[in-house]
Amino acid sequence: MKLILEQWRHFINEQKSFTDREKIALVIFGEAGGESLLGKKAVLHVAMNRSKHDNKSLLDIMENSGQFSILNNNTYEDLYKKTQKDDMQKKAYAESLEVVDDPGDDVTGGSTHYLTTKLYYAKKTSWANYDKNRCWAPMVEIGKHVFGIEMGTYPLEPGGLKCVYKYKKDENGELIKIYRPDRVPARHDFGKHPKK
Repeated sequence: MKLILEQWRHFINEQKSFTDREKIALVIFGEAGGESLLGKKAVLHVAMNRSKHDNKSLLDIMENSGQFSILNNNTYEDLYKKTQKDDMQKKAYAESLEVVDDPGDDVTGGSTHYLTTKLYYAKKTSWANYDKNRCWAPMVEIGKHVFGIEMGTYPLEPGGLKCVYKYKKDENGELIKIYRPDRVPARHDFGKHPKK
């Protein structure tokens, strides 16, 4: 009996080890599990675009603090348990694995960030509010996410959008940069990006 109890304790305390492929799929599942296959691909492409520009691995990008928020309060083990809850979750995880294996073409227009449409249209984050001095151009809306490029940090393709500022003096007489949304091409203005 003692041996059986020891084996059971070992079993319930044993942590599953995950491959890099599984970890990436779990992040996609956590961020876009309720989205279409296209929505899941878009999340992966954001990480891939940042990975290319920052010269870091996909997991380095995803595990960077505060970037892919699903990892803020969840471990990979937590996410994996969620994938096993029911058939819909299992299907969403299987699709996430499929996306890792075959991401296809970038459907985000080179996007480096995304946020929910709820936050975007409510303008409750600096990413959704040009007045907060973020240089961000929304590129495309897919499902319940808006994808865009942080132009001040990530270079765009030749002939692409430029990050345009105006300069203003603050109360101390120092020049400060303020983003000029009026200089962003119309299709990237608020709510006018294409939907997929």
